[in-house]
Amino acid sequence: PRYLEFLTVKSVMKDVKNDPDISATSRSSVLRTIGNRLNINGVDDVSVKDFTYKKVDNGFELSVQYEVREHLYGNIDAVLTFSNKVDINGQ
Repeated sequence: PRYLEFLTVKSVMKDVKNDPDISATSRSSVLRTIGNRLNINGVDDVSVKDFTYKKVDNGFELSVQYEVREHLYGNIDAVLTFSNKVDINGQ
């Protein structure tokens, strides 16, 4: 389920990248859009705070990096780390 959730996160990022009006909106608007899409898709392990949206030379860079800790048994946990980045070209 954690990997399926990550695939949903990647899909949300791809959808944002493919939105033709995204580069004309503010950073907070982009992050709000991501938060709404994550909420609609039932993504619980990732929040808007895990995303960065910054200006780069040829447009914008949207990236996410997070980890999920899964309890296995006793004092043993597994830590899953996920990251993804998409470049959004400025118009």
